[in-house]
Amino acid sequence: MQDSDRLIKRAQNGDAEAYEQLILPLEQRIYTLCYRITNNREDAFDCAQEVMLRAYRSIGEYRFHASFATWIYRITTNVCLDMIRRRRIKPFVSLEGMMDAGFAVTDRANNPQEQLERNDLNSALRECIARLPLDMRTAIILRDVQGLTYEEVASVLKLNLGTVKSRISRARERLRRMLYSYGADEPSASGKRRARQRGNRIDDEREQN
Repeated sequence: MQDSDRLIKRAQNGDAEAYEQLILPLEQRIYTLCYRITNNREDAFDCAQEVMLRAYRSIGEYRFHASFATWIYRITTNVCLDMIRRRRIKPFVSLEGMMDAGFAVTDRANNPQEQLERNDLNSALRECIARLPLDMRTAIILRDVQGLTYEEVASVLKLNLGTVKSRISRARERLRRMLYSYGADEPSASGKRRARQRGNRIDDEREQN
């Protein structure tokens, strides 16, 4: 039995110190995901606190079917989505975080005017993400912003892999269409190639496991 499994077992038996040892290395990742989704530091802090409390209360339900981190991501996502549904919070997404998804923007020099245009495009991307249906929005944030694999996203959202890939593909296509009016270009050839290579790596890893 791995050390983390022993800690989980202890935490499931009411050992608060064991739970603290489990959750501490994930604390920053929990907060980061909360902030990415809620776009508000105060809301992110509240969500992160709720995640850690909810995980502590429900750790007895953890069954070792997925990694402990993936289980925590699932709780984090659910807590944030609950807040979004209640308060209609817009998620934070940076343009740079989406580049590997196949998005390309017009090449501009580094001067103040063009930086303003780039900031405008970042704002446009946040608005476009916020306009996506909630299921697409969540999937694309987990995959293209947080960097989870397709398999991890499927585990977090409790969906099959085909559904997740389809949902993310449709979300990307919607974003491309919406972003055209803000100056985003068609996906570059290199962007498409990176996306294909990334997909192939994921398929290879899945076959090996």
